[in-house]
Amino acid sequence: MVVLFVFHPLSAQVIKEEPFAYSEALLEAAKSGDPDAMYKIGICYFVGKEGNSQIITSTVPLERDYKKAFEYLSKAAKKGSALAMLNLGNLYTNGLGTPKGKDLKLALEWLEKSAEAGCPDALVNIGRLYETNMTGLLTERIVKIKAKDATQSYAFFCNKALEYYHKAAELGSAAGAYNIAVIHKTGLLLQ
Repeated sequence: MVVLFVFHPLSAQVIKEEPFAYSEALLEAAKSGDPDAMYKIGICYFVGKEGNSQIITSTVPLERDYKKAFEYLSKAAKKGSALAMLNLGNLYTNGLGTPKGKDLKLALEWLEKSAEAGCPDALVNIGRLYETNMTGLLTERIVKIKAKDATQSYAFFCNKALEYYHKAAELGSAAGAYNIAVIHKTGLLLQ
C-alpha cells in the first residue's frame, strides 16, 4: 500500500516551533488540558533538565521521561496540535516512549496529519522517513513497490523523499531545500 498524501500549501497556515519558557503555570495549563501547553510540557519531558533545546528558553526542572513526553504529546496531538503531531511522529519513528517501540506506520500517519495542518518540518521528516527507513517501510508493508533491483528501489525512495522535500521548501523550509540538493548530488534519481 502506498500512502497517498495531498497537501495544498496555498490553503494552509505555515506552523513552526517557536521558543517558549517552562513555568509552573505552563505545567498547570497542560494538566488542565490546554493543547499548546500539553505540547510544550511534552517537549520539556523529552528534553529534561539535563538536555539542551533551542526552543526552551528557561531551565527545565523535569527529569527526561520519554513516556511522559509521549503521554502529553499524544493528548495534544489528539486535540489538534500540529506541533504535537510532528513530535509524536518523531517519537514513533525512533521508538521513544511509545507503547510498542518503533512504529513507522504510526510515525507516517502523525507526520502526515501535522503536514496537512501546515507544518513544513513534518514534510521534511516524511521525506527523511522515505530516504532513511527504506527497509523498514518495505518490511512493515507500509510501502509496496515493484522494482527489479536495489538501484530502482533506492531511486523510488529518493524520488518519494524529494517530493516531500519540495513541498517543505515551497513553504520556506531551509531543511527541505538542503535535502533536495543532497538528493540531487547523489545522482541516483532514476525515472
